[in-house]
Amino acid sequence: MAEKRIGVAISATDSSAALAAIEDLEKRGYPAAWMTSGSASGGDSLSVFAAAASRTRNIMLGTAITQIFPRHPIAVAQHQSYYRTERQRSQDPIPRICPRRCH
Repeated sequence: MAEKRIGVAISATDSSAALAAIEDLEKRGYPAAWMTSGSASGGDSLSVFAAAASRTRNIMLGTAITQIFPRHPIAVAQHQSYYRTERQRSQDPIPRICPRRCH
């Protein structure tokens, strides 16, 4: 039987609260945190994940729902580049950013 992992959907009043919640979940041992586009009261979930990637080491970060159409392609590429850099810096073999499905 496959191992089951539990992730938590983040809903916060602002980006700072969302970041604090992600850090708290990692300290408690949760393997994943998920956000949608409106999870931080309109804050940008990708920017919150960029900050979380620099402040956490083990928790996987999933977007659940992210609207790509209003984003400029260069901005999306910059976010992905930052995520890859953070993952390489931490030498974490597990993918930390899971835009579709965490394995």
